[in-house]
Amino acid sequence: MRIITGFHRSGTSCIAGALFKTKAVQMGPQEGMIGPHPSNEKGHFENLDIVNLNDAILRANFSSWREKMRPKIDQIPANFATIVNEIYTKYGIDFTVKDPRFCVTLGVWKSVFTAFVTKAVVVLRPPAECVMSLNRRNGIEPEEGFSMWKWYTTDLVKNLSSEASGKDTSIPALWVNYSDFLEKPKAGLLRILSFLGHSQINPASLEAACAMPEARLRHETGKEIETPAEIKNLYDEVLCLTKPKI
Repeated sequence: MRIITGFHRSGTSCIAGALFKTKAVQMGPQEGMIGPHPSNEKGHFENLDIVNLNDAILRANFSSWREKMRPKIDQIPANFATIVNEIYTKYGIDFTVKDPRFCVTLGVWKSVFTAFVTKAVVVLRPPAECVMSLNRRNGIEPEEGFSMWKWYTTDLVKNLSSEASGKDTSIPALWVNYSDFLEKPKAGLLRILSFLGHSQINPASLEAACAMPEARLRHETGKEIETPAEIKNLYDEVLCLTKPKI
């Protein structure tokens, strides 16, 4: 399984939707996804089976998508392995799914199925923009929003590169700068598709996919608030990961 993740309001829905429209990436039927909402008018492109399972992981750790109640998200929900096997049977190993919750639940997935998640596309957007977008959608105050961003980002970096039982369990990841993607969607899409192993793309489908990103839907600039120094430093560190390796 390949995952698309990143903090909430980072642009993961836009990129997942564009990949879905290429018709080259197996993401399951659109009827099985969370649909459009005023805050995401083109759709979330989140598979309900996966979202429900990630929510179950968080509940098993007395947490939710916005609140971490344990020092470490590591408790495994009942029947987790059975449900994952059902998902595998239903969609196959090359299934691609999008969910911001993977940032904080990926460690549990890896603890049960070491090699089930094979690749990760990580979307990065300036923290202040994400925080103000969360404030608009959910009424979450900036202080809590920045704390959530730090939790998601630090856990994701750790979960992508962690080792278990002396064995390297790192997951290959492509970090995508959302601003760059909006500026050059075709180049961004082709880069992601290449990373996922897709080289033959129908030209008409690719053009349709490139119409998915629209700058008009990027409502927040983040200029209304100041990003704490600790958050800015962490953002600068991970932003370096979006630069193409020479």
